[in-house]
Amino acid sequence: MVRFFDVKTANLYSDIEETVYMLPPPSFERLVGDGKVCKLKRSIYGLPQSGRNWYMKIKSELEKFGLTQLASDNCVFIKSDGQNMLLLCMHVDDLAIFCNNDEMYQDFVNNIKSVFEVHENKTSKFLGMEIVKHKNGISLSQSEYIESLLVKYNLNECKSVKTPIVKGEDKSFPPTNELIDITMYQELIGELLYLANRTRPDISFVTCYLSQFNHKPEKRHYILAKRVLRYLMGTKDKKLFYDNNFGYVKVNSDASWGNAENGKSFSGGVILLDSQAAIQWIKGTRSSNKSRHMNLRFHFVKDLLEDNVIELKYIQTELLIADFLTKAVNEEKLNYTVKNISLTS
Repeated sequence: MVRFFDVKTANLYSDIEETVYMLPPPSFERLVGDGKVCKLKRSIYGLPQSGRNWYMKIKSELEKFGLTQLASDNCVFIKSDGQNMLLLCMHVDDLAIFCNNDEMYQDFVNNIKSVFEVHENKTSKFLGMEIVKHKNGISLSQSEYIESLLVKYNLNECKSVKTPIVKGEDKSFPPTNELIDITMYQELIGELLYLANRTRPDISFVTCYLSQFNHKPEKRHYILAKRVLRYLMGTKDKKLFYDNNFGYVKVNSDASWGNAENGKSFSGGVILLDSQAAIQWIKGTRSSNKSRHMNLRFHFVKDLLEDNVIELKYIQTELLIADFLTKAVNEEKLNYTVKNISLTS
């Protein structure tokens, strides 16, 4: 089961360690008295430490309920007896709960309601995403958010396009001094990044590319950004699907070198950088005097290869799933990629 909760007036549950005084609100001056101030007993909203105090409060209570914080994520807690498991994900006062046992779930709900006033959200929405449990997995989507963007930018009746960017399109507009409102542009790019980082990796490349121009956007950049919205118009119902039968983590990566006009990187970090030359060097079939400067620790990968712990394979460019993260791809390659990353309609 998947359930979502929010804690009412969360910050007010946590005590405040420091001594903090505040001026009384105008309507309270008569009750407090002239020249007097209020001493805070709780971490009210607006204090710098309120967020942390609330986090420490709920963390303490969850641990009392038998949940354990994950070492890899401070906002994820888990409780398991070997067969049954309850997983809690927290973002400030919003809670997402995943559990495979009714009794364990109800026991947790009773515990948390005994300490906090919580409200169960009857919808399947969490942090702007729609999270739906299926028989064979979980899907994440943001169709309503996309629709709100289309209305906001008067594109709700626009003609959709098949790709978020066409190869070379960023260079088809000659540079001009025709600047646009910087706040409007940054707002749109931020909204697209919100989508790209959560449920729509298919717009990651073009969004990261356009974010380079946040400090001085031109009209051509805004036109390209609105093209992304036109692409989302035709693909707003796509869902990022996680199969519950997929029992391991699979990573695909790609890298580009100096493909921007100024030669700078804009597409984020690289988990794994490889090439035919790198594979040949690791396998020992290629060497060079120019590689003698490399530290011995780089031979760690070669040891893993010789011990059959890892296997290196060359994958043809047209089959690289991560290609769309570093460059504009055509419709055929985009459809192939979208299918392989489980982004479905």
